This record gives sequence, C-alpha cells and structure tokens, in this order.
Amino acid sequence: MNKDTDLVAIYTFIDSLYVIHRDGTQEQHYIHSKHQRHIQEEFDTANTYNYTELARTESAKTSYLGVVYDSYRNLYYITVSRPMPYENRDGTRNNVLDKPWSLLVLDSAFQQIAEMDMPDCLSKHELMVVPKGIALADKRLSDDEKTCFVILRYNEKDLYNTDIATVRRNARGK
Repeated sequence: MNKDTDLVAIYTFIDSLYVIHRDGTQEQHYIHSKHQRHIQEEFDTANTYNYTELARTESAKTSYLGVVYDSYRNLYYITVSRPMPYENRDGTRNNVLDKPWSLLVLDSAFQQIAEMDMPDCLSKHELMVVPKGIALADKRLSDDEKTCFVILRYNEKDLYNTDIATVRRNARGK
C-alpha cells in the first residue's frame, strides 16, 4: 500500500503493475526489465508435473518477484529474477531459486527510473525499507545465528553501499 492507501500489486510472470484505488478503480502500468528478451510464453499445463521441464522453462524467464513501497522517498522497488541457463556446459544444473536478480526502481507516477543488477551475495528475498535506505540481507556476513543487512541509499544517480546492520536471531532462524 502506498501513502494514498492504494493497493499496488505485481504478479510473477505478468509484465504489468496494478494499482487499485480506494474507490475500486484500477490502473495498469507496463513494466519492462532490461533483462526481458522476449514476450513471456504461456505455461504448457501438460508439463505441470514434469519438474525438469518446469525448471528449464522457469530458468529462461524473467520474473517479477514482488513490489515494495518506499514511503520515505515515495518510490517503488520491484525485485526482478533474471534468466539464466538451466544446464551448464559440464552437464550440471542450476537451481532456479539461485537466479541472478536486479532491482527495478519506479517513481511515484510508476515510471521506471533505474534498474540495478544486484550481486549474488545480497538476498532478493530479504529486502526492507528503512529511513536510511533499503536494507538487504548479505549472505556473506550472515550465518545461522545472525542476519547482516547492507543499507543501500538512493540518490538521483544510483544506489550505493553505505552501512551494515546486524540483526541477531537464534540458531533455528526465528
């Protein structure tokens, strides 16, 4: 939800952002990652239980994992899971959960203003907005007992690394 209490939603394989206003009206805004090479194909339901084919298909797609509203800067961040090869030259297979990712930044009018490729060490699943910027879990600094977050601050040109915060948790990850 944004400051106007509009519900903002994105769906994994649909390249649009939806804004649902309090009065029930809605808007659709097209988004396009720089990594999206072609129009997304429909899923072949005949392969629903063919997990190898499902993983191969999903590896090749650009997917939009979620949208986060930044109330401090009136921006939206979309997590983009980028395409990757399913199989490597040596025959090993990549895990679809390990796809590289980028962060798409939209302004308050839902216009794309930036897309930054993010390093693999930062988690695409642990992102939160804080007064200083965007906090992302850093896998290199985290372990079973603590999660370390890197704070990225937004400026007009790019995001940059400025601070590290540590959140302790017990060994079970709670």
